[in-house]
Amino acid sequence: MVELFRFIALIPLAFNNFRTPFDSEVTASDASTSGGGICVSRGLTPYGHAASLSQVRGEAPEELDLSEVLCVGLFDGIGALRVALDALGVPVCGHISVEQNVQAQRVVEANFPDCILVNDVNEVDMIKVKSWALKFTGAALVLVGAGPPCQGVSGLNCDRKGALRDCRSKLFQHVPRIVDLFKVCFPWAQVHSLTENVASMDSEDCDTMNKEFELLPWFIDAHLMSLAHRPRLYWISWELREGEGVEIYLGSEGKLPLQGQVDLVASVDEKAFLEPGCKKPDQKPFPTFTTARPSPCPMRKPAGLKDCLEHEILRWKDYHHKFPLPV
Repeated sequence: MVELFRFIALIPLAFNNFRTPFDSEVTASDASTSGGGICVSRGLTPYGHAASLSQVRGEAPEELDLSEVLCVGLFDGIGALRVALDALGVPVCGHISVEQNVQAQRVVEANFPDCILVNDVNEVDMIKVKSWALKFTGAALVLVGAGPPCQGVSGLNCDRKGALRDCRSKLFQHVPRIVDLFKVCFPWAQVHSLTENVASMDSEDCDTMNKEFELLPWFIDAHLMSLAHRPRLYWISWELREGEGVEIYLGSEGKLPLQGQVDLVASVDEKAFLEPGCKKPDQKPFPTFTTARPSPCPMRKPAGLKDCLEHEILRWKDYHHKFPLPV
């Protein structure tokens, strides 16, 4: 029976021509009985070129540019951190998405099928991070990006409770905890963090976050590289440097304790963002975009109402008060 089995297993070789040259395209297919897929590679990455010159890994020095990044998105939304790394051409070895919203998870999984999904920041513990350390041994940098919920500290919320009293906004405390876990479990890699929140918070809430992160934030408004204002605070664990389109101003002149302000400047073609036939009424940036939530009655103490003209208030009502700012 063993001889017969070996004979059957060798039959495919009778149809092979061992003098056939190698195909330059490498394919891989899925042999699943319930689904299928196929992919093809027509070239080598820089890492592949370096590996092709070596008999074993490590024989030839690997360039710094080949170092890979493990992307960790806390409160990940639709994976903007991973999208930004891809836009910059950064080699990413994996993406860990921590997000509760099911619809957002579907968006991330559709665009990055190999990502690791985690439903809650409370689930990120030492055991999980150790398992990721065993999976991503080639990571030279772990980048932890976080955008904790801002409802409890936002200036648009007249009923805000503050950074520590709001059950959503106090989730920012998980960020340094998780960063420390990665530092312990990835001793061979650099671990850096990037945390974002609204700039409309008061000084007390900003101080609370500063102490928790052990960092001072940078103020950045996207209006110089987009069509709208988006003033935000960014707690960044690495050194920032000026460059083309990047201007840095140290010090805090406003009410918040800041490390400084960063202006990101880029040429923006409004036609790339506006629907055909639409144009901006003037050169001023749009106000900060907010979520559209139609309601039969106005929200409590709507911001900006006292500064609106009568026709603007009527238009706001016609739109079912869907935006906090009726302008």
